Amino acid sequence: MQLVDARRLTGPNLQTRVPGAVTEVAFEPGDDPQACYARWQHHLQSICEHLPFSGGPTVARFYEGGAAWVLPGAIDRLYAVILACEYAVAQTIAEQKGEAGPDLAETLDAIRAEYEEEQCETLLAIEQEAQKQKVPFLWDDDFVSVGYGKDSITWTERQLPQPHDIPWNTLSSIPIVFITGTNGKTTTSRLLARMVRCAGLAPGNSSTDGVFINEQLVEEGDWTGPGAARTILRRKDVDVAVLEAARGGILRRGLGVESCEAALVTNVANDHLGDYGIHTVPQMAQAKGVVYDVVSPDGFCVFNGDDENTRQLGQTKPGNKIFFSVHGKTAFLEERQQMGDALLYIEQGNIIWDHEGEQQLLCPIADCPLSMHGTALYNISNILGAVGLGMALKLPKSAMLEALQSFGASWHDNPGRGQLTHINGVQILLDFGHNPHGVAAVLQMARDLLAQQNQGGRFSVSMGQAGDRNDTDLIELCESVAPLKPDRIYLRDMKEYLRGRPQGEVPQIMKSNLEKMNYPTSQIFHCETEIESLHHALKWAQQGDMVVHLVHTEREPIQQFLKESGAQMS
Repeated sequence: MQLVDARRLTGPNLQTRVPGAVTEVAFEPGDDPQACYARWQHHLQSICEHLPFSGGPTVARFYEGGAAWVLPGAIDRLYAVILACEYAVAQTIAEQKGEAGPDLAETLDAIRAEYEEEQCETLLAIEQEAQKQKVPFLWDDDFVSVGYGKDSITWTERQLPQPHDIPWNTLSSIPIVFITGTNGKTTTSRLLARMVRCAGLAPGNSSTDGVFINEQLVEEGDWTGPGAARTILRRKDVDVAVLEAARGGILRRGLGVESCEAALVTNVANDHLGDYGIHTVPQMAQAKGVVYDVVSPDGFCVFNGDDENTRQLGQTKPGNKIFFSVHGKTAFLEERQQMGDALLYIEQGNIIWDHEGEQQLLCPIADCPLSMHGTALYNISNILGAVGLGMALKLPKSAMLEALQSFGASWHDNPGRGQLTHINGVQILLDFGHNPHGVAAVLQMARDLLAQQNQGGRFSVSMGQAGDRNDTDLIELCESVAPLKPDRIYLRDMKEYLRGRPQGEVPQIMKSNLEKMNYPTSQIFHCETEIESLHHALKWAQQGDMVVHLVHTEREPIQQFLKESGAQMS
């Protein structure tokens, strides 16, 4: 057995609903996982007999090749708990090898010193009083806060008041929505934020692009973890929090809050497998499904009825439910309706809300710019997800309709996600699609749109991939592209994302595999940058053609070039 990692879990997670310390281990051939766990528990309980915190009960999650063992703990001693967990692992490994383990006295000294540094009775007192007062409570290494939004107060972690000095009756909460999934998270959160704003409220939303308040960027970067949730919820200018939760943040730290009003898993596909003991798509669905575990009893869980894994989540998670489908009122949706669930679907080109015996037509899907004239099934799915969340928040239908009919028509609405522009009769589609599921959806939409236009248009594809994707991931990406028979493929390096691979290796692997799939070598081109690949594609393209530009990360120079070239939104 080997220690892989030990860290804090600061919120609801795949193992527990409470904070704690997680110890991840990898087993070696011949190890008995259950026996290792039992010995770890024994050594943990033994050392905790000398410490001011308990050694159990613990929670275990076993997976192929390893396990995650969690000891829940009070929030003011988690670093000390980590040291105790690490000690128990080291003792178990030493016991396996017949060697002496870490010195108990030295370990106790280190743990006690850490505990003294961390321990804060006032922090725990505020947490307990917040629970009693039913007021939201947030904490991290730097700040502690009570309440959300305009009715919140935040202090530095070392300048906390006594609970009796806090004006509890002035504090309140704001609605919170969690959105996660393999693809469509950012588009859905941006559209929902537009709906909230059209309702006259101030949305705060986080994504891989940054933190946005009222749809204006205030903090750039990847903000999809629990820190993003706390940042938004502590702002006085936020009325509704729309939080994108990536699987990395869920698995590494847990969610940033204990409760929300609505949650959505957009879809679950083969992407980012292999980390934190998540080796299969159903396991990934369970990890992402943590967002449903924190939905309040009077809140709503929104499920994609077209995705096998989210359907399964919908059948196992409790609570109020909304199911949607781009394929109409399917047999599955009818089955869910019989169980009292609300439905959203497309019927005769219209968005239909169907609940408690009443059907309401919201709007024609073709009126939504995001739908690409009704051809972008993946974006229609995102639209239905956002409408489901809007319904869960009880937003006015007029506000949702205004958002649906406006979002996606401007350069600034959804940068890098499904942006369709044109220059001199050539269409350019920019999209962040970077995994087989997302790429296949984008390319199918491109083909459907060209067929709808009936001009005999050709299409090219430009793509790259990060170097930390393994060769199988690269092959599967090629497998999603080759069958759709683009007329040209431009492969490129992503120099900022080489992540250990030599420059040129990723494009060469993809080129080799495309050739094995009988894609013509004469139609494969290598480019150094995104902008170079776009130049080559536009030089080749003729009126009626489409240039599909995938894994789009060099956003500013690409959009600047297009604007200077006279590109217009389609």
